[in-house]
Amino acid sequence: MPRQNVLTAKNLNKGNSLIVQIEKEASYGKSPKLTQHIQLSNESLVYLPYSNYIAVSDTFLKTGAGN
Repeated sequence: MPRQNVLTAKNLNKGNSLIVQIEKEASYGKSPKLTQHIQLSNESLVYLPYSNYIAVSDTFLKTGAGN
């Protein structure tokens, strides 16, 4: 799957307001890797607010937690 919404200096301008998620923490003097592809998840649900689809965990469906 191709990476979407990767933030670079080319698509950022001073004063922009963006909602981002940290993909990879900063380390060894390198900047953190940020993305606009927001993903919130727990053991049974993955919420992708800006995606074109809805995903539900197989575990959630098998346990009947959705009923």
